[in-house]
Amino acid sequence: MEKLLNNEGRKKKQMYTATAADYIEQGDAYRYLGGENGGKAITTYEKALELEPNNAEAVLKQGLVNYNARLLQQAVADWSKATNMDAKYAPAFFELYQFYITPRKEQFSLERAAQYLQQYVEVGDPSDKAKNEYYLAAINFYQKNYDGAIAKATALMPAANEVYKGKLTLLAADAHLQKGDSLAAKALMDERVKSVPAEQLQSNDYKLLSAIYGKLKNADSATQAGYQQTAGLYLEKFAEADTTTDAEKYRNVAEAYKDMRNYGKAAQWYGKALEVKDNPAAMTDHFYKAFYEYYAAEYGASDSSWTSFVEKYPTQPTAFYWKGMANFALDQQAKEGRGKDAFEKYISMVKPEDEARNKRFLLNAYTYLMLYHYNKEDHAAMQPWMDKLVAIDPNNDTVRQVKEFLESSNKAAGSSAKASTANGSK
Repeated sequence: MEKLLNNEGRKKKQMYTATAADYIEQGDAYRYLGGENGGKAITTYEKALELEPNNAEAVLKQGLVNYNARLLQQAVADWSKATNMDAKYAPAFFELYQFYITPRKEQFSLERAAQYLQQYVEVGDPSDKAKNEYYLAAINFYQKNYDGAIAKATALMPAANEVYKGKLTLLAADAHLQKGDSLAAKALMDERVKSVPAEQLQSNDYKLLSAIYGKLKNADSATQAGYQQTAGLYLEKFAEADTTTDAEKYRNVAEAYKDMRNYGKAAQWYGKALEVKDNPAAMTDHFYKAFYEYYAAEYGASDSSWTSFVEKYPTQPTAFYWKGMANFALDQQAKEGRGKDAFEKYISMVKPEDEARNKRFLLNAYTYLMLYHYNKEDHAAMQPWMDKLVAIDPNNDTVRQVKEFLESSNKAAGSSAKASTANGSK
């Protein structure tokens, strides 16, 4: 394309006159190459617009480049501009619908998704009846008319092909779930799992199955545990079936496991999110990986994660606290001093005006350091930590026990000394 459009090596009579379609095709090639070629794609689409200022396709594809670059507001502006250029340009309405139906915090809006889907159906290909009927059912769902969505989906299913039967089943099951009838949703999806070969189930099937099983409640603890386990298994299948490498997808899986109180799995999936390149939330994912390893009682792994965290982000005091806590769990009697350095670093980073807010954390740090020096029989080094503990918790039970033990030890030592003196005088 570059050679063609630059007329390389051609004589005057052989010169090629480029069209807007040529530049759009070349822009598409740059866009598919990705990375630094995004800027070239934008420039090439601009050349198409120089030839055809109202070419909605060129503007729509500029929006695709901006979306891939996470310039979300610019992407939406481009697609909206394309609809203004051509009020019947269906692909632009569809991109706007896809944008707002994507379950990301900065995008998701059922109201706007319904609006743009309705506009797409109005200007789209009227001959594609199955797709249009499905979208009309979906609009009911997005507008929270769940009974209407269920009724329309159920009516369309008998005549639908396998592809749309699957889509309509998911729509009806999700509508039941949103209404609060998770048992009806389960019945529909369980039947789909039985009737469809496993290789034909897709990520959306697994995602909905996980949501359904996660909502089921049963008074029998074993049955309830089974529901939660099944929800987790479907959640993992969802993440594995969707081949896109997306940190937010992994993070959503992690958060779902967190809600199930399966902290080991939560940590594992935060770790997967952390592995994604160009992840703007890498620090948060790293923090929660280490945090939930601790709550999963994976103390060695947690300590390792906190060690790498504080190396990357040395100005985060809370990380030093949790590194200390992971080591406190590995050294519960505070005899080895595993948590000493981390707790001392944490304490040094807490500003005086923040001490009240960090009281709970400081209690644990002071307790560990008091016990460590107590075990070393270094009472001079122990006393400042004991004083700090008493200052924020006058009735601290650990301090009381240490004082009682010291007093009994001192009494025993005093009695022994008196006995030795008395024996010597005899």
